[in-house]
Amino acid sequence: MNGNQRIAESPARRHAESDNMVQSFRVNFPQAALDDLSRRLLAPRWPDKETAPDRSQGAQLAEIQELARCWGSGYDWRKAEAKLNALLAITVFSDEAFRAQETWARRAFRNLIYFREVDVGGHFAAWKEPGLFAAELRAAFRSLR
Repeated sequence: MNGNQRIAESPARRHAESDNMVQSFRVNFPQAALDDLSRRLLAPRWPDKETAPDRSQGAQLAEIQELARCWGSGYDWRKAEAKLNALLAITVFSDEAFRAQETWARRAFRNLIYFREVDVGGHFAAWKEPGLFAAELRAAFRSLR
């Protein structure tokens, strides 16, 4: 395979060719990554216990240790993956080349949980409008509470 073939087949190239399409994203945690995460969560080098009895020094060590134990041994990552893949949220930024209409999006994606049009931003919204991008992510997931 020559260098030009590799470029033509790269994910970035495929993405560039489909910039005007609204596509869903599927989460797929590689099992090796989950195994590595579990190993790391169950065998960390913990800091000393905090000296303050409250959260003035940050999260309490015991809470973080319990969370690590839960994620390292008792958490069903495949179930979480399935939940994430069952959801879809769309924010349409004003500078997008293709501005999806809500009626179309709701027909096309039965799993749509959030749709909003905003007056700023564009294709690289996370870079150009990071505060807005983060707020939109929070708003989309807030609907799941």
